[in-house]
Amino acid sequence: MNSKFIRILIIINGILIPIFILYIFGSIVYEKIEKDEPIDLCNLQMENQNSSKFSIQNSEPIQIPNSEFYYVTVEKKYQRQYGEIDIDIKNSPNMVRQNTINVLFLNKQQSEIGKLLPENGSITSMSVLNRFTENHEEIKQIKNIAYYIATKDTNEDGIIDSADQHYVYLSDLNGKNLKKVTDRKVKKFQWLNQGKEMILTLYKKDDDTDFDYAIYNLETKETRPTEKLNEIE
Repeated sequence: MNSKFIRILIIINGILIPIFILYIFGSIVYEKIEKDEPIDLCNLQMENQNSSKFSIQNSEPIQIPNSEFYYVTVEKKYQRQYGEIDIDIKNSPNMVRQNTINVLFLNKQQSEIGKLLPENGSITSMSVLNRFTENHEEIKQIKNIAYYIATKDTNEDGIIDSADQHYVYLSDLNGKNLKKVTDRKVKKFQWLNQGKEMILTLYKKDDDTDFDYAIYNLETKETRPTEKLNEIE
């Protein structure tokens, strides 16, 4: 009887002891994994986004030629400046940097009188006719500001930036009366006739290698096509 009981205990122990050992080993491994904090894919995505975090900064006030007004650019300042073209906007034909999202306008006391866009967008170019001229007659011809502006996320990447479709706009020297010149994609433009007109180089539909040409009249706000560039020379 005793030997039978002993054999039963040995069998039971032979089953329970390996189970107990596995339990202890498993507990140790689980605790180790918990301390090592395995990689979370969501955290990886957030870390990648952190590299594109930005703060908002303003430029110094810069006077607009032939006016008593000043302007201040509102820009995204990225933690990593990859791809940013940093220019001296005070001494450049382009009056904004590529990460500009809005422009503030100031009076002669440098108090804010308004902003260009009701909602932030992307402004990759801002220019006036004869910005650096010292000729008094040419200075008087400066009556409008031209821009390349994007107000929509056309490439649907979640942000409005320099990669989106920009269009040509015009405003008064105080930023008022902002108006889109054309709904067509513009490769470039040039001031004409003492700033009364603009020549537009327009992309043809679905063709980035062939162009149409048109002349926009700032007074009538009308656009007329032209086939020969020598018509405006």
